[in-house]
Amino acid sequence: MNTMKLSFNEKIMLDSLLYEASKSEEIQQSKKTSRLIFAGMIAVIGLFLMIFNLVLGGSIFLVGGLFFLIYPKYAGYYYKKFYTTVAQGEQFKSSDNNTYDVEFNKEYILMKNTQLEAKHHTDHFEWISETKENFFIKLNSGSYLIFPKQQVPDIEWLRNYFKEIKIPYHTELDWKWS
Repeated sequence: MNTMKLSFNEKIMLDSLLYEASKSEEIQQSKKTSRLIFAGMIAVIGLFLMIFNLVLGGSIFLVGGLFFLIYPKYAGYYYKKFYTTVAQGEQFKSSDNNTYDVEFNKEYILMKNTQLEAKHHTDHFEWISETKENFFIKLNSGSYLIFPKQQVPDIEWLRNYFKEIKIPYHTELDWKWS
């Protein structure tokens, strides 16, 4: 098997965006910074209000502490909602634009459809990651190639291909967006 046909839908695009976000240092740093800044502001306001009204100030201070604890869940929900909107965008609606013929070679992976042809050289791959539902290839440019497992006719062949091209291979079968 040197070729396959892949079709990308909204769920696959969302998985790709969320996986990319989970690996992004900028997004992880943004989540930490936002959490600290907001909780810190609420704590300062709560402490300031304690001077005038102990119960009100203490309540606001407590709300700031609770927010600090629940913020990671909120941020995960917020980013998922944002990326769902992106995945539902016009560029992902046409099935012609989202169906690719993929050709595997030791030097490159060629992906083409009616409007696009892209040759991704294997020496531009940083690493490959296998999750429960997908294979992700991180490119030197920062973008990702995605191979949904449910559409891969022979998963063992694809794993062996990835190992043959001698790119770092990670198994993250328990990965999920949080």
